[in-house]
Amino acid sequence: MKKIVIISALVIIGLGLFLIHSSGVLKNISVENKIKNETKTFVDGNFGFFRDAENIDQERIDETGATWLRPNFGYFVWGVMQKEEKAPIDFSETDKVVIQAQKRGLNLLITIFPFADWDQKEYGNKCKVSANDEMLPRSKGNFKTPGLPYYRCNPNNWIAYEKWLTALVERYDGDGKDDMKGLLSPIFYYEIGNEPDLTKDSKGDFGMVFYLDTPENYAKLL
Repeated sequence: MKKIVIISALVIIGLGLFLIHSSGVLKNISVENKIKNETKTFVDGNFGFFRDAENIDQERIDETGATWLRPNFGYFVWGVMQKEEKAPIDFSETDKVVIQAQKRGLNLLITIFPFADWDQKEYGNKCKVSANDEMLPRSKGNFKTPGLPYYRCNPNNWIAYEKWLTALVERYDGDGKDDMKGLLSPIFYYEIGNEPDLTKDSKGDFGMVFYLDTPENYAKLL
């Protein structure tokens, strides 16, 4: 009789523990499903635009039927978002770009620039563009861009760069962990750098220079 009581008690305890565990698992699944239901991928069409994100209200892109936006350069830049190695990452401007695109149901293709002057200064002039470079921060009529830093080679501190890059992707991936508040559609596509073969005008210091390192190092960066 005692054995039956003991076995029954163990069975009851076991069932109780199982139900508690199952409840926790189901709760986690419920939370994950809620996150998935709150995020969605916008319609994937055949074309889009490369535009200044700040003036997107004036572009009337949504009237064209486009479903993609590639924001202009100067936003998703390491040195723009993180002013020094131990400084917090500032997502305020990139969040604005994402929010503006979301309002119009536009998917985003993000161009990432791995440049930060504080990280590359020790490389010297071989990695520095001239003061006349067209991609430096400046205003052009009604168009204003935060631009790119002076130094444009591969990162010097790869660990710091990878931390920034990981935090950036994590913020907009829509998995419910460290996401931007109000994220509607995850960002899946990133381009590392842009047109690395462009060089300055041979007759002067003007031009667009997006990369000053070697082809081999660009492959390493990718």
